Amino acid sequence: MEKLSKIFWLLTIVFPNLCAAQPSTAADSLIGSWAMSATEHISINKVSKSQITQTTSRILCNTCPVVTFDSNGTGQVISANGLKQPFKWAVANNRLKVVKYTSKKAKPFSILRDSIYSIRISQHQLGGDVLKLLDTSATTYVLVKKYP
Repeated sequence: MEKLSKIFWLLTIVFPNLCAAQPSTAADSLIGSWAMSATEHISINKVSKSQITQTTSRILCNTCPVVTFDSNGTGQVISANGLKQPFKWAVANNRLKVVKYTSKKAKPFSILRDSIYSIRISQHQLGGDVLKLLDTSATTYVLVKKYP
């Protein structure tokens, strides 16, 4: 009986901490900083009535911008030269909506345009989280989670 009470006591302390480490929603999974690693674009062309071709172009980032999602629904894209582009974000039905703050002086970044993105988060084979955001123009942004 004493062994059982020790096990129960241990579980009441350890189990809630293990559960707290897991994100409960797609929005929780996004919070933090992500380094942009690549942009992919899929083109589908109809060659003839019976033939369709699909081409995937992938551009790897040489100087990777960082995308930060804050828990208050705001975030920013930080370019390699330190320029910051703030935005608002929200998640519903596993879709991310991004709306950038713009001013007349600000030059908009080409990544993470105002759009709605499908979200896919997976584990990279070398470890770490990979976030893929697919927009309505068949462009996928590939980001890798940055850990402190």
